[in-house]
Amino acid sequence: MRTELQTLIDRCIHYRGYILNRCTILESDIELYVLYHFSSTKNVLIDLHQTVLQKLTFDAKISTFQEILNRNVGDEIFEKKYSKLFIELRYIKDVRNKMAHWPMFVGYKSNEKIPKEFSLISYYNSMENKPYTKGDFELFNKRMDKCIEVIEEVTALFGDGIS
Repeated sequence: MRTELQTLIDRCIHYRGYILNRCTILESDIELYVLYHFSSTKNVLIDLHQTVLQKLTFDAKISTFQEILNRNVGDEIFEKKYSKLFIELRYIKDVRNKMAHWPMFVGYKSNEKIPKEFSLISYYNSMENKPYTKGDFELFNKRMDKCIEVIEEVTALFGDGIS
């Protein structure tokens, strides 16, 4: 029984670390898009990153990215081609925030079998217990892969060098 419990705890740690790491990479991709919108000069990029972008929340970076992309491509193209991206980015942000801020819970009574999945728990206003399954993890990764693919396409439309 101890091995089953340790396996579940290890899965919790793996999922959390993997998701937070992927979100960090995604956030950096969004930051690069925003930075290159304003300049490709190394010193300006560093200044903007240190004085502005590092102080923004993930959600604020997504909103900034959305506004700049909408201005660059226009309302019609944005709505047709990119509006779904921002729904997906906000889903990813929500998962990221839960993984970063909600405690993980592996609970069972002494006479029960060890569960196959763990839960995320929020104590905000009232206790919310959200089971997190392998299917949730796989869905997150599919949606993340698609977002990264679209962001890389968008970023490729802009210069690829720092002056």
